[in-house]
Amino acid sequence: MFKNLAGISLLVLAVGMISCSREIDRGVGTLQSVEVYDYKPHFACKDLGRENAVNWIEGVLGSSERGGSPDFFAISQLENQRIELPRNFDSLGAFCDHAGSERYADVIGIVYDSDTWTLNASFPITESGNACPIPDDSPQPATCTWGESTPCCACAGNPEATPPSPNGKPIGDRAFTIGRFQDRMANELCVVAANLPHPVDADGQRGCDLNEPINRLPNNENNGLFGTENFVNQLSALCSDVQNVIFLGDTNASNPNWSLSQMFPTGVMSQMAESNSEHFTCCLDFNADAPTEPPQVNQYPTDRIGVRGARSIVTTGGSEFPGIAMTSPTVYDPDTCPAPIGPESYGFPCCGSNEEHAPLRASILFDH
Repeated sequence: MFKNLAGISLLVLAVGMISCSREIDRGVGTLQSVEVYDYKPHFACKDLGRENAVNWIEGVLGSSERGGSPDFFAISQLENQRIELPRNFDSLGAFCDHAGSERYADVIGIVYDSDTWTLNASFPITESGNACPIPDDSPQPATCTWGESTPCCACAGNPEATPPSPNGKPIGDRAFTIGRFQDRMANELCVVAANLPHPVDADGQRGCDLNEPINRLPNNENNGLFGTENFVNQLSALCSDVQNVIFLGDTNASNPNWSLSQMFPTGVMSQMAESNSEHFTCCLDFNADAPTEPPQVNQYPTDRIGVRGARSIVTTGGSEFPGIAMTSPTVYDPDTCPAPIGPESYGFPCCGSNEEHAPLRASILFDH
């Protein structure tokens, strides 16, 4: 799946597939079933663990179980690795790397079943106006310049915002990508994958959403978290007139009672609904000062799948309670990890990689 911005071709696996998206006749109309995945391996995913994560992703895309392969699969921060896509899958992506940021370029993308879904528009785009590939983070693909149109760059916000970011730290340097699709019946659907900045208070302190009332610093337009101006505006420009919208991504929110719709008081995101169940997905955190101690697992419900316009959404993955490994039903089978690292996998596809997020899967029903 991954290719750099110079245009390395996707590797394609010619395998016949059955799409998971399907129409269900109700007599007076139809329900459309859509299946989606969201997974953030994080930059630390490497070596045998990364190989296992890639094998798992390829297995999901090529699956004939549970009614077929997914319609959409959002992946962020998977470095130095291409994924062999089945012949009926395509992708779009984005990166964010601001001038002065020497940490890494945030990378993100969406893989989709092109037999079922036609991409009509996307953000960001290439210089020629086409959908962007999913970039590899190594080396950095380019530098995004705020206020200018940098090809394939989509940063959630401005790290040089006024007022300045708390403590002078960059906040808006998180990537997102948006696709506007339609199916064979001309039903439209927007899908957005995003990494959102950590919510902070006016002093730049994280965990502000654990306070009551939630004391988070809003962005300059007061329509979302600090550092999300561009994300909100681009989503509105591309998808405000589309009834059905899916959000897949890492919100970096710590509070399980703080919904997507509460994070964004206006616009498309303010109308997002989520599964009734709680899913703690972040993260697999090892203590560098105490390497022999067990890691902290699934402390926060940061990763979310949300929908606008759906009749229902059922999400699985992560753990039901904070601080424990995966609980049933899970998205990933930990027994597939290589034997030498299997016992330390804690149910994560990258088999014990530091800061990895647990994957999520959702089945969504839309009225048509």
